[in-house]
Amino acid sequence: MAIKLPHAISANDVRQSVYTLPLLRARDADPHLLDGDAETILARVRDSGVVDDTLAYCRDLAAQAVNALPAAKDVDLLADLPGSYIAKAADMISAPVRAA
Repeated sequence: MAIKLPHAISANDVRQSVYTLPLLRARDADPHLLDGDAETILARVRDSGVVDDTLAYCRDLAAQAVNALPAAKDVDLLADLPGSYIAKAADMISAPVRAA
């Protein structure tokens, strides 16, 4: 079974009204964000810096979760998971956009 990692936002998400956290945050900052086609909206979100802010927010939540873990055997393996997952998502987000 393949695991689909999250992405920040895609034009297809916008077309289908799938609003990810970065899009919602960008919309809160710019009420007119959703005026335009999907590619224009996507460019506005990416240019706004909200994706980096959202990744920082997720890193903070992950750190809080790790800090709440009880001391136990092999807990270090579990503690590494959130950071690794977020790092992988950040790598995917920063990868060049491929044409559909």
